[in-house]
Amino acid sequence: GGSADSLVSPEQAQEVVIGHLRAGQIELAQETLNRAFGQFGADDGGLNYAQGTLFLVTERPEEAIPYFEKARPVLGRSVLFLNNIAAALAATGRYCDAVREWTQALELQPANERVRRSLADVGATIDSLGVVCP
Repeated sequence: GGSADSLVSPEQAQEVVIGHLRAGQIELAQETLNRAFGQFGADDGGLNYAQGTLFLVTERPEEAIPYFEKARPVLGRSVLFLNNIAAALAATGRYCDAVREWTQALELQPANERVRRSLADVGATIDSLGVVCP
């Protein structure tokens, strides 16, 4: 079909990918990303964010982190971005880094319950492990 063949912009590709992820169509999402990276290059912040998100939702947080880091210059002030990179960091045991990201997200959006809960949970994990964050 015509829509699958050509991607108009990285932004449109990112929307398509997120749509596939929401629908649980992981392979389609990855195919779209591969095509988009080929078409628009490996440095697009939104595409890197989408690839990181794909790895996060498929429980590969270790692989997600480098893609999120590449997206940071573009999306670093986005609560959604900060929440996702924090989740990936927490899932790989980088609890103090996760606290930093979630704290930043909460500063941007103090009423965000999801972020508050995540911060409380990772705080409890840190306490139970006796970790001291610098």
